[in-house]
Amino acid sequence: MDKQFAENLGIMNKTALSNLQNQTVLLIGLGGLGGFFAQSLARLGIKKVILIDPDHFTLSNLNRQCFSHQENLGAYKVDVVAEALQKIYPQLEIISYKNRIQALDNTLFHAVNIIVDATDDITTKLFLETLSTTLKIPLLHGAVGGWFGQYGLIEPNQTVLKQLYGSMKKGLEKTQGSPTFTPPIIANLMIATWVAYWLKKPSFKANVIWLFDALSSSIDSFDKVLFDKERK
Repeated sequence: MDKQFAENLGIMNKTALSNLQNQTVLLIGLGGLGGFFAQSLARLGIKKVILIDPDHFTLSNLNRQCFSHQENLGAYKVDVVAEALQKIYPQLEIISYKNRIQALDNTLFHAVNIIVDATDDITTKLFLETLSTTLKIPLLHGAVGGWFGQYGLIEPNQTVLKQLYGSMKKGLEKTQGSPTFTPPIIANLMIATWVAYWLKKPSFKANVIWLFDALSSSIDSFDKVLFDKERK
């Protein structure tokens, strides 16, 4: 095993880590959540990722998106993130698309093992839940807004997000912003959730959305949260 990843052992053996590293990850969204998630993938030693994001880095990204800086404003996120990940792990195979995932053919994802939802668009989130069922692979969901974040692993043929969001068009991020500290917390809780699922830990619960509240330092499960409601 590559010594670069030795500190990931302890919670899993070499065989489990090697099997995890051989998974192909489809990551949609390379903003606050997606950037930190992608960084953790490289540091786990994942060997192949597919990155999807049509956007460029802008000034408003600098407060929370780990790969944004003054010199790459205006650059495509997929290009910047791909270059940064290969500096962490040069053997990482990266395929990237500067498109919305809705514009891509599903056959591009036939070898994918998990879909990661790091987008801030509810319509896209619901599309990904349907795609999970179509491809028969799990969806790892995440969202942030203000003091709050949510995450959970959803198995194929489930409609957790459809029930959660209902007819909502905007998330909490649109009204409460996305402060510096929330995206990295949720991104790494997402990573931990995926690893626990992969290791088949007895205490792991799929098809549950967890709400993290940074203000009270608490995590609770919930059936439905109205993200456009102000919380004080």
